[in-house]
Amino acid sequence: MSSGDIEGDRQLMAIAGIIPVAKWLAKIKQRSGVGCRLCKKAREQRGASTENLPEETYGHINSAFCDRMVKTVTATHHFI
Repeated sequence: MSSGDIEGDRQLMAIAGIIPVAKWLAKIKQRSGVGCRLCKKAREQRGASTENLPEETYGHINSAFCDRMVKTVTATHHFI
């Protein structure tokens, strides 16, 4: 699949829905759950419950709804 253009390859994977996030890995039976690993780590650090984690999807980890990515995504948004 690689054309040598890493960014282009990532965009194609995102469009095809095959970025190796939990939801896709569970679909191909490489992972048992679809909960967001980043949210889980952030909640563990805060001492909060790790139940009812949102699904780890490409859109989720690139949004301010991901507990661990909220600062990065917000800063990027404001920089643009």
